[in-house]
Amino acid sequence: MLTIAGEPAYYAMKITPRTLEDTLTASGRLLCRKGTGQAMIGFFNAATANAWRTRDSLALRIVGRGETFFAYEEYMTQRWRAGSSHFTSNQKTDHIGLATDVEREWSFRYEPGGNGGGGTITATIDGHMTVTHLDPGHKSDGAVFDRFGIFNVMKHADDPLEVWIDRLTINGQTVELAKDPGWEAFQNRREYQSRDDRPYSDYGFSNTNFAGGKAPGEIGGLIFRGDIRLADGVNYYADRLEMLMLEKPLRASGRIIYRRGVQDSSTLIGFFNVPTSTTIDPKAPRSPRSWIDYLPRCFFGVAIKGPTRQGYFFHPTYRLDGDEGGGNPGNAIPNCPRLNPDDRPHDWSLEYLPGEADGRGRIVVTLDGQSATMDLPEGHKSAGVTFNRFGIISNWVDGNGQVVYLDDLVYTAKQE
Repeated sequence: MLTIAGEPAYYAMKITPRTLEDTLTASGRLLCRKGTGQAMIGFFNAATANAWRTRDSLALRIVGRGETFFAYEEYMTQRWRAGSSHFTSNQKTDHIGLATDVEREWSFRYEPGGNGGGGTITATIDGHMTVTHLDPGHKSDGAVFDRFGIFNVMKHADDPLEVWIDRLTINGQTVELAKDPGWEAFQNRREYQSRDDRPYSDYGFSNTNFAGGKAPGEIGGLIFRGDIRLADGVNYYADRLEMLMLEKPLRASGRIIYRRGVQDSSTLIGFFNVPTSTTIDPKAPRSPRSWIDYLPRCFFGVAIKGPTRQGYFFHPTYRLDGDEGGGNPGNAIPNCPRLNPDDRPHDWSLEYLPGEADGRGRIVVTLDGQSATMDLPEGHKSAGVTFNRFGIISNWVDGNGQVVYLDDLVYTAKQE
């Protein structure tokens, strides 16, 4: 039984460390019981297994759907860039969809020379085959694998799934399972309470020093995406400001640390408006029409977000008091800094210059000295948007969470 959780758990065999330059194989028998959870079977790194998708992993993901289960291959490099042929699928025919409670033959193979040298993963269950070619550049990111076994989807507290494997052959080595093989068991037979439970955010002031500020004391914590359709669905932690506008400069800077990141998550840091940015809208669509639906109205700042295949960016983004805005974090602007969940402090700044870009306004975002600029389109500066808060605010469309802390903050509180 494997439970989806924010905390890692696995039962795995230590292997000689391998990389994306090595051929990796596994095969055996598989039984998935009826259920709605998820489980991972494959190669990973014990030192970096702390989030989903899992850094340094090549694995078969088992997704329970009641009396049916789906299985498909996925990977993530050491630079938090992930791939699979099925990221945009939803129980389509290219999944391996099979009945539960039936023993099945399975195999998993990674070939570094496949895809013209870019790397290829092939997964097979009872003759049903799916293939994933690593995205361009991902193989050169590198990854190190020192375990093979069963591990959980490290997202947030969710349903369990019962999965069994037998008759294993790993990298050409037969594994005897007639008796206990003595594999490494990590946090996999215990009861505990977890605060990492979607959608319950837990952030604000903390007497800690994760971000490396000048003294203990910072803001941050576990930040989930919100849901504008629900009462208390949008949350924030922010300072009250005098009313600010885009006709005059805005600035913010400080220290930041991204401690843990889960796919389909984001953190918004910047200027916004209460109550406009937090007003409940029960008629809002559950499925966003575009990326702009994720942002609160009257928000101006940065997002820690990015497409799954490219990892995480520290991206300038904003929304006016409607459906106009700029800075889609899913389509990074040139030179946009990456902010990975590497648990390392960074220096950052956000500067808005209303006189630049022929008077339309320009945003400059900097992370550890790397800067990216984004110019506002005509008319956005003069749209009349105002801001009366600075801090952290949740998205308007629900999703997963991140652990982020900020310190040594300096920001515009009053415009002359």
